[in-house]
Amino acid sequence: MSPTKTAFFSLSLALLTGIVFSGCASKNITIIGEKRVDIVMHKSIQEGSLLKVVAELENDDFDEVEGFVYQIEWYDMNG
Repeated sequence: MSPTKTAFFSLSLALLTGIVFSGCASKNITIIGEKRVDIVMHKSIQEGSLLKVVAELENDDFDEVEGFVYQIEWYDMNG
């Protein structure tokens, strides 16, 4: 894949991920699989070029709490 396509793909993926997270943050509810999940707590931490998003999720059906960490690596025009 050419560098231009790779950069465009990375930016598109980052933008899509940002939209998803902002949607979850504003609604505080999302659907994962077929289960309804509430986002109990979320925060983001930037470490260099990495943006870490931490979320505590609670399953509406069984009141189970599960934690997940997502890492998003951001690229600028210089790669």
